Amino acid sequence: FDCNRLTKDELTYELVIRGFEDVGTVEIMRSCPRNVIKLECSGQSLTYPSYSLNCDDEFNIIENKIKEVIGLIDQFNDDIKSSLYRKIISKIAHIVERVDRAHPTEDTKLEERSQLSSKALTLLPKLKTCVRTLHNQELSILDASLLNIRVDSDDDLSFDGSDEENEGAVGNSTPKPAGVTK
Repeated sequence: FDCNRLTKDELTYELVIRGFEDVGTVEIMRSCPRNVIKLECSGQSLTYPSYSLNCDDEFNIIENKIKEVIGLIDQFNDDIKSSLYRKIISKIAHIVERVDRAHPTEDTKLEERSQLSSKALTLLPKLKTCVRTLHNQELSILDASLLNIRVDSDDDLSFDGSDEENEGAVGNSTPKPAGVTK
């Protein structure tokens, strides 16, 4: 995930579980996990202190984070190179890892963790579906423009202009007769 896309409370959590306490400004907070994550990804064996976080608090935070990401996905109307897309991906990674780190001991909490895990794991496919839908809509509009078709609404396509303008266009109802040679 991209540390620059996380909020202060998310950064604080990422630092606390890695053994860092109150490191200062958000800018400093962003640089710390970035460097540690590089080490983690490089295969370095790192050991972190064991933290037992209150499961009720963690589950409430995770549930709110899931709702936040669903809201971001619902308003997403960009492509995968956008800042919002990277923000959503970073938040999904944070949520999934946060659920994985929650270790409840009670059976009821295990079930709640399982439900949160299921919700968290549906976020990425939901985002991918949104991206695919937007991409397909863009292709439909592009196809329509290449065919000189005006798109009035999602399902309503109509030819734009007179027969002269559309002469020879794909989909024209009055095709030009082909010349016959012997």
